[in-house]
Amino acid sequence: AAPEGMDDGGPVSELEGSLVEVFGMGGTLAKRAASPGDRRDAEDLDDDEIDVDGHCGRCIGWFAETNRYVVETFEGDVVEVPEANLRPWAPATADEGGFDALWPEEGQEAAEAFGAQVCAELNYKGYCVVQTFLSRRERIDAAERAEGEPDPRPFVRLQQEVEAGYLGIENSTKVALLEDAQDEDFGATADALQTCNLQLSSLGYMLAPYCAELGFNFAGLRRTMVRMSIDKIDEDELFPEALVDMAADGDGDWSSYVHEYVRFTQTRRLSLLYMVDNGGGDLWL
Repeated sequence: AAPEGMDDGGPVSELEGSLVEVFGMGGTLAKRAASPGDRRDAEDLDDDEIDVDGHCGRCIGWFAETNRYVVETFEGDVVEVPEANLRPWAPATADEGGFDALWPEEGQEAAEAFGAQVCAELNYKGYCVVQTFLSRRERIDAAERAEGEPDPRPFVRLQQEVEAGYLGIENSTKVALLEDAQDEDFGATADALQTCNLQLSSLGYMLAPYCAELGFNFAGLRRTMVRMSIDKIDEDELFPEALVDMAADGDGDWSSYVHEYVRFTQTRRLSLLYMVDNGGGDLWL
């Protein structure tokens, strides 16, 4: 949501609604313009001025009270910046480390345009990289929640025969199911990890009207799995079982895993992957 007090009657400029880069601040800090419902901690919001020189983001409007533009940076900060310190900015292509589509502003029209854009990218090259707005504090919080703080999270390794089908070849991650992101009260009490989960759910439903163009009908979303790297302790404690061993041991549950896997492979059509906190690397599709 845009900050309160933002005016539609600002100067005519190509910057409003476009991607911009903050430059030439010369050490001057930008005043924070926190949006209603901001999830950051109180001590962060007390830090009224921050250094955003060199940061990029979306120019979301004009703040008549301070005679400045309001910019939402990709680091999740909403700040006021003089027009003289903004210039148009274009991202690199996705295969060069940039992105294809930008998470939409609020509103039905923006959501529909975003869904159509992502669908077009999927049709053209089979994947689409989306840039969201998430602060470093939120990324840290999401990573801590994923790890199981304050409550331990029940991570598992999937069975050897089905792991590659769910998670890809040469998997080195453990997984846990997240809470359903479609609860009507979800957004009001969401922490950073839940917010990421809710964005995945929102993305799925923004794409739903265009799925026919991709060759399938939208039937719903599977529960989100959080994936984290396996450390040395996990390697011993979370060694993946084999379905063939479960069957040999008389474990009657082995067949349910097979049936669920077959159903998954027959109905899966689109994978949504949210890179929340990571150290880079390659993703092979």
